[in-house]
Amino acid sequence: MRKSLVTAAVGLHLSVTTIIYLAGKAGLLPPLFPDSLKYQTQIVTLAGFLREFRFAAWLFAIVPVHVKLYSLSFLPFSRWLDFSILLIEPLNALYFLAILSLVFKLSQQLFDTTTALLAAVIVGLWPSFLAHTTQPLHDALFIMTALLFLFINLRWLKKDYALRKLPAVAALGALTESLLWLTKSSMWELMIAINFISLGLLVIRLLKERKVVWGNLLGASLLLVIGLLIPRAALPFYAPVYYRAESYGVASLNKDNTAPPVEVPEESRQGETALSVRISNLRERFILYYPGAGSNIDTDVRFDSTADIIRYLPRAMLIGLFAPFPSMWFAAGSQNGRIGRIVGGAESLALYGIEVMALVGLWHKRREPSAWFLFAVAITAATALGLVVTNVGALYRMRYVFTMLLVILGSGGILHTLRLISSKKP
Repeated sequence: MRKSLVTAAVGLHLSVTTIIYLAGKAGLLPPLFPDSLKYQTQIVTLAGFLREFRFAAWLFAIVPVHVKLYSLSFLPFSRWLDFSILLIEPLNALYFLAILSLVFKLSQQLFDTTTALLAAVIVGLWPSFLAHTTQPLHDALFIMTALLFLFINLRWLKKDYALRKLPAVAALGALTESLLWLTKSSMWELMIAINFISLGLLVIRLLKERKVVWGNLLGASLLLVIGLLIPRAALPFYAPVYYRAESYGVASLNKDNTAPPVEVPEESRQGETALSVRISNLRERFILYYPGAGSNIDTDVRFDSTADIIRYLPRAMLIGLFAPFPSMWFAAGSQNGRIGRIVGGAESLALYGIEVMALVGLWHKRREPSAWFLFAVAITAATALGLVVTNVGALYRMRYVFTMLLVILGSGGILHTLRLISSKKP
């Protein structure tokens, strides 16, 4: 992006962070981000480890990887100042800028610079996303890494790679996949699905063009294999107890850092597969984690078999794409109150328009495999999240990265429509 746009983006983020900090100090805002309080304590503790040169304690602490990165940002101030979001703003501003840059690059690959600029502006000004990136949450790191992962997969469909360039691209892809696993292992199956979509569309592209590009085929296949191996071979040794707890959908660890007792369903149970068990466990986890939230949806639905999951797919897609529904826009929320619901409703209404324009953008670029890649990933992700996430607030945060793909397609649709209208004027 241009230097002036980079400066504007950083200035916007710093301004919003300062406003939220001051409003919170003055008691003008309710606790909008309860998860951040837990992470603040961990960040302060880890910064203390580093200040005391206890590097092993910092490295092997069983805390999320984004907390360790935030502790590095807080470390220079930790001796004299208490924690505040202003002290981690350098890292959060970097995340914000990287996300906008990746949205710009993804849009530019499919459309043009004007469309890329529009998509980056829409994402940068999205209120709830902008507010979330001011906090010490894992969302910004996950979104940045996931967009980079998507960009790598998109390039298989846009550019022919020579075999000599394969090691560098594969190494970047492996590093990205590893960081994705460390940041949000609960969405790992979705990342594998993205690899499959990319590889499948690449094969279709090469068959259509009647050629073989071994660099692309081997690279996409290698990333798929690496993705399948990461959770099963290498990274469980990073934090094996945490890994086992996450694998079975356990909400948290006990105080002694051991996994709570959990019944692991047998894969041979009638009507169930390993994937259906995983989906069922993750859905149960969300139901238990948000027992009294006012924005829960379909908490009475349980999956006892693969057939149950298949029957719920249309409803899951509806939830993933359109929740919160209009009936929830004006009701008072238990955490953010009525104003939070209204803001969420306004964003949902804007999203509906973007989704319509995304179909226009997809039709405009229907001959481009990369357009179908973005659309397929967005729909697959929305459906997958609708299957397991029963809390609309959590769903809203988790689908940011996939909503951005619709924003890219929607931006293309908006500008294409405007150009058509302009061309018909006398």
